[in-house]
Amino acid sequence: MVLRDKATERPNTGAYLHTNESGVYHCANCDRPLYSSKAKFDARCGWPAFYEEVSPGAITYHRDNSLMPARVEICCARCGGHLGHVFEGEGWKQLLNLPKDTRHCVNSASLNLKKD
Repeated sequence: MVLRDKATERPNTGAYLHTNESGVYHCANCDRPLYSSKAKFDARCGWPAFYEEVSPGAITYHRDNSLMPARVEICCARCGGHLGHVFEGEGWKQLLNLPKDTRHCVNSASLNLKKD
């Protein structure tokens, strides 16, 4: 439902929200590697948050005008499955000393964690 219909799971309900296990998060639909657990951080937003994808080109970015202000939707680059949205300039880089000031807000239902 989330991947195909661009839905959003209810906040604070996802299986990976509080997971701190080491590994790589893959697309739940096509198994493409998307995010390293090393890039995961607690943004207290109700969904898993990552500051970058596992490798350039793993995800695609699309303008989402469904809400105002417009957002940037993130999708799996292989199958096009909806992952969530990305937000920039929220201050996470300074607040948590992260390498980037981006927050990929991702639905747990879009992911499968393959543990190290």
